[in-house]
Amino acid sequence: MSVSDTEGAVQENQLLTTARTRPVFGTFVIEFFSPGLPTLLKQAGADWVLFDLEHSGFGLDSARAPIAVARQAGITAVVRVPGPQQHLVSTALDAGADAIMVPWVESAADAKRIASWIKYPPLGVRGSAFGIAGDQYVGGPAEAAQRAADARTFFLPQIETPSAVEEADAIAALPGVDVPFVGPLDLSTNLGVPGDFTAPAVERALERVLEACAAHSKVPGIFAPTIELARRWSDMGFRMVSLAADTALLSWAFADGLEAIRKG
Repeated sequence: MSVSDTEGAVQENQLLTTARTRPVFGTFVIEFFSPGLPTLLKQAGADWVLFDLEHSGFGLDSARAPIAVARQAGITAVVRVPGPQQHLVSTALDAGADAIMVPWVESAADAKRIASWIKYPPLGVRGSAFGIAGDQYVGGPAEAAQRAADARTFFLPQIETPSAVEEADAIAALPGVDVPFVGPLDLSTNLGVPGDFTAPAVERALERVLEACAAHSKVPGIFAPTIELARRWSDMGFRMVSLAADTALLSWAFADGLEAIRKG
């Protein structure tokens, strides 16, 4: 749960509650920032969608409309910001993001600092603005709006380096951390085995993240570039799993359809 070091708990996002009973699946959007995409994903059975501002080349302006549609459609909208800067986090939240993923979190100190940007005082230091996209233009009493936002929003620090793996237990122990999320390509690269997702060093790192999450009742997450890895890692214990990205999903679907046509 998302709590401060000294304050009581706030209710967690429903997606996290669901993830404690079954894996929740989504995908990364890196190319097709169409307002209709979240609804299509929801209809296909996705639990969440992530708009990637780190590797897509798109900015927050391109994600605002899809985020709004995602919330209307009832699919959790996650934004991966380009880096660990407070203004990137706060503007994504004010645009309506339900959750924030931050790349290259190296330590518990990093994670604690970033987590504070996501919650309002006394849980954190997020600046207040209401009657905007972040609260779907509702406004109303400030304290109630702050508590509602604190219950809805959550934080996914990315585990992508050996130092982050070493700190996995300390990161998962933080009250403001909800989903330690493994980036396997960068992690395998930084472990000296780029793209070898079943290498012993990678397997050990994944087990360490899972153990840390289990010890602190956090939801472990991971990006799976293939269907086989999504199945393997969800069976292994990861509870928030990305099935590749929008580009791969479109390519796979077209290839499968074309193969079916050619087979007659």
